[in-house]
This record gives sequence, structure tokens and C-alpha cells, in this order.
Amino acid sequence: MLPRRAPYFYNLQPLIEQGKVSWERGNLALFVKEPIQLTVNWRKEIKGTWKTFTQEWQAQPGQVLYPTWRNVSVWEEPFFEENRDYWQEMAIKESDGQLRICIVELFDDMNAVSRRELRHIPGNLIGRKVKIKEEKIKVSGDFVQMNLIVKSLTDLTAKFASHKKISPGLTNRALEEISSILVILSKAQSSLKIQARQELSQINASRVAEIPVKTAQSSAYLLQRRLKDLEMTAAVLRRAGQWLRLTNFIERRFRNAYARLGKLIQELESYVLKGQMPQATTLLSIAKESQGIYHNLAEVAVFNPYYSFVHSVETERLLKSISHAQAGKPKTVLNDLKIALRKIEKGAIGEKPTKEELQKVRRSI
Repeated sequence: MLPRRAPYFYNLQPLIEQGKVSWERGNLALFVKEPIQLTVNWRKEIKGTWKTFTQEWQAQPGQVLYPTWRNVSVWEEPFFEENRDYWQEMAIKESDGQLRICIVELFDDMNAVSRRELRHIPGNLIGRKVKIKEEKIKVSGDFVQMNLIVKSLTDLTAKFASHKKISPGLTNRALEEISSILVILSKAQSSLKIQARQELSQINASRVAEIPVKTAQSSAYLLQRRLKDLEMTAAVLRRAGQWLRLTNFIERRFRNAYARLGKLIQELESYVLKGQMPQATTLLSIAKESQGIYHNLAEVAVFNPYYSFVHSVETERLLKSISHAQAGKPKTVLNDLKIALRKIEKGAIGEKPTKEELQKVRRSI
């Protein structure tokens, strides 16, 4: 099965203009108003032959369309170079001599985006700490790896600089160390790592005098890469903060809805449990407010999991409460509200029950 490919951002522009896709209120990402489908084409070199692949890309309401930048692939470069006049429309930019294009990644829910921005990318760049009971394990990222390589290259440069006469033993040890570093850099994709690798690849035993020059230049490239790691981590953490603020905003809306719906249920129960019939205006007022609660949540819950909570069979019963109130069915309206409350509860206090909840229930019993 082929991995899911990401379409170019400019491929979605017509869908944005048609109103099928829109930016969320903070312009962090795009949300889908109705199911959409695009055809994505790409090329890949297999055993020396370039083959073209086609894939249907689909997105459903509730999923997150997240614009991000990637380097232009080798097969894409000729096409984009020929269309320089359209770079702005195609969302293409040049950075450090590398062409980059805006693509749209698809996530099932906004929590997946937050995890990537807060955990995965910083973990890959800087490293992460894994805690198992009392034991803490450090997993190094690209930044730490660059530090170790730079230290090795700096030590090599210093050793060659401090010796007036370079012995064969020192040369052989240096070549072995450089060989191991080249293995680490063999799959490098960033331009700075590739430049560092190219410098080290030119070193051989017959050109010993060039070793300190090449190791120093390679170190300079990797130091620049290390700085980029820090800059990228800072940028991704800023985005993670924006996603967390958006999550808090949505959950605050859910908590307010949860509390207000609970009060409406309490008010209606005061009649139903006593076998009394509320006034028609009172029943209709409760139903109208419950429907307003639904629309208030739907306005902000454009991404899963919150979208699925609102657009569920249970929560959508609030939309039927007015017709049930007009028919003079207080018990049915009460049932509508109670069933919807269970689903809204997920967005208000979370899907996963906590130890504190268990203790509260025990105390209440």
C-alpha cells in the first residue's frame, strides 16, 4: 500500500474559493465543510527509472488540513524553475538556496497535530526524556548528535594543528573516525548536512594536509545546522502553544455548555419528576436555549475530536428539542437534553475518567 501523499497548498485554493474548505478562526489550519477529493501525482526513481504514481486524496469534515513547508524534490525542480513567475500563487519560496513548497498535511484530529508540534518534532530535533516509574531515560535528538560530531571534528582539527609532523597512525585514526561520521551523515537530507558530508568525502590518505581544513569547514556547516535545530524547535513550540490555546478555548466553550445544559435539565426535571406540566413558553424557552447551545458549540468545534462530539446522533438531539417542545412533550425534551449532555461531557471534562472522578463518585455514594 502506498503511503498517503500530501497535495500542494495551491491545489486547495479552488476549494477555499468555493467555500468547501475554510480557515479556522486563528488561521492555524483549514477545516473541511464537506467531503473533498483531489488527485495527487508524484514521481519516484526505482532502479534508475522514473515512475509516475497517482493517488486519490480525500478529506472528511472534522479532519485537520495543516499547511506546512517541505523541500522541493529533484523531479519537481525543473517544473517549478520554468514557472518562477507563479511562485507566489503556487506558495513556493527559496530558503538557504533550497526551494520549498507549501503542502497540506492531513490529520484525523487536532490532538494529533498538538502531539507532533509539542512532542515529536522537538523530540527528534532536541531529544526527549522517557520516564518509567523512577527511571529517567534520555533519548538524544539531532541537536545532540550534531554536538557529538562537531566535537569529534574539532578534536581532529586541533590534533592536526598541534602536530608539526603528521604520523601515519594519526592519519589512519582520523580517517577511521571520519568514515564513521560519514556513515551517520550518509542519509542526510538537509543542505547543510549534505555540504558537511561532501567536505568530509573529499578527504583521503594522499591529501593529509587538507584534513584539518575539511574538518573545520564541515564543523562550520554542522554548527549552522545545530543553530537551525534550535530555531526550528522554537518555531514549532510557538505553534504548539497556539494549538494548546485553541484547545483550551474550545474546551472552555464545552464546559460552559455542559454547565448551562445541566441547569436546563435541572429546571425541567423539577416539573417532570413531580408529574407537572411546565408552561408551554417555559418548555419552548428551554428547548430554544438548548438548540442555541448546539450552534454555539458547532461554531468552534470544526476539528475532531470536538467535531465528532457535536455532530453526533446524541448531541444533534438538541436540534429536535424545539419540535418536541411544540408537541408538548416535556419528558422527550428532557431525554434529548440528557442524552446530549453525555456527549458534550467528553469535550467538557475529557474522555478518559480520572482517579479524582472515582474518588468523588465514591464519596457521593
